Parts: sequence; structure tokens; C-alpha cells
Amino acid sequence: MKNLKLILPFAVVALAACSQRVNTIKEQQNPDTTVTAVNTDSLTAVMKIKSTINSGEPVLFGFDVQNPTTKPLRFLKWYTPFEAPMSKFLDITNAQGEEVAYKGPMAKRVMPPPADSYLEIKAGGKSFAEIDLLKVYDLKPGQQYTISYNSASVSGLKVSQQVSFRYE
Repeated sequence: MKNLKLILPFAVVALAACSQRVNTIKEQQNPDTTVTAVNTDSLTAVMKIKSTINSGEPVLFGFDVQNPTTKPLRFLKWYTPFEAPMSKFLDITNAQGEEVAYKGPMAKRVMPPPADSYLEIKAGGKSFAEIDLLKVYDLKPGQQYTISYNSASVSGLKVSQQVSFRYE
């Protein structure tokens, strides 16, 4: 009987791990926008930015979350563009691999997150947010930049690929 009490929890964990579903969405590109996506926990996170941005224009970075399931799902909007810039949730590097300085605010958070810190996406729905990277990162004209999302462990959204752009 003691052995059964020890084995049963391990069996439950092993079976739960086997049922995890992960889908991958093919990388999409067009001349004006670079888009990459990975589906995790049924919510699809997609980063978007124009491939070339001229100096003097805003550097608009888009973040799209889609729910392809038949039930509403939610994610923590902290460390995403779905809240005003309050943290460094992107790693931006230039062509030489040097990290671009983050110059925005760094908020301290209350744990656990309050209910209004989550965003619900309806079944089959999506939500899009956009921020101007010039307001929170020290970008210099004449550079090629690569962006990686670094806050999957906080928001629950995973974007495993990167997007790049040239700032003219």
C-alpha cells in the first residue's frame, strides 16, 4: 500500500506531461513586416516590426496574441506591450551583438498579480498592442537591430524566434 502511495503521484505527473500540446506556426515575412510566432498553451504570441524604419519616424513594435481555441484564455500583461512601458521585456542587440540600453521605467510588482493584470482573449479572438521603441530604448540610426522577447516566464507567452529591422 505504501508503494502505491508513492507511485501514484509520479504516474499522474508523467501522464500530465504526455498530454501537453505544442503547435508551431510557420514564420511569415513580407517586404514591410517581419513576423515570427510560436504557439504555447494554445495562445499564439507574434512580434511585428517593419524591416526598415527611417530616422525621425517612430519605431513601432507590435505584439499580437491570438487564441485559436474554442475557449477563452488569459495571460499576464506585465512585461508585454499590453501595458504602458514599465519594464525591460525585450532584448535588443545591434549587428555587433551589443545590447541596446533600456531607458524606460522599471516597476516593482505586487505578488500575486491583481486580477486586472490579466488580459483575456476570447475563443478565436486576438488582441494587438504596439509601442514606440524609441521612447524606451537608446536606438541609433544607421544600425541593424535584432529583438528577442525575454519575459515568457512572467507573462506566460513564449516567442522563441527573433525579429530584425534596420533603423536608417
